[in-house]
Amino acid sequence: HFGNKIWNMARFMLFISEQEKITIPQFSREIEKKMTKEDRQIVKGMEKLNISVNMSLEKFRFAQAGEEIYHFMWHEIADKYIEQVKAREDKEVALSVLLNVYTTSLKLLHPFMPFITEEIYQKLPGHGESIMIESWPTQ
Repeated sequence: HFGNKIWNMARFMLFISEQEKITIPQFSREIEKKMTKEDRQIVKGMEKLNISVNMSLEKFRFAQAGEEIYHFMWHEIADKYIEQVKAREDKEVALSVLLNVYTTSLKLLHPFMPFITEEIYQKLPGHGESIMIESWPTQ
């Protein structure tokens, strides 16, 4: 079910981008200036997840790291943030924030689900040739 959920999150971004005829801009200072309260909350949540997952991995608590990623992606990104994005007028900002948070989550998830994260990563706009050679998210 989780694999299906992360596929659907990517499909949602690509669908909205295509439907609204938006090229999703890279996350930048300009985007940060335009972020809403909800955008700031999801970015802050991503930063906390990043720290927590890295600490869990350093302590060899792999199951805990995987659970943290799972809960963040399912409950914070899919259940809350994506639902907010649907109603937003400023889709460019929302999609840029979503793509940034989602991509970082995929990188953290990659050691646990390498094949599906690589396949999804290849379909996302503006990314390198492989998630495996991307830099690891650190804080």
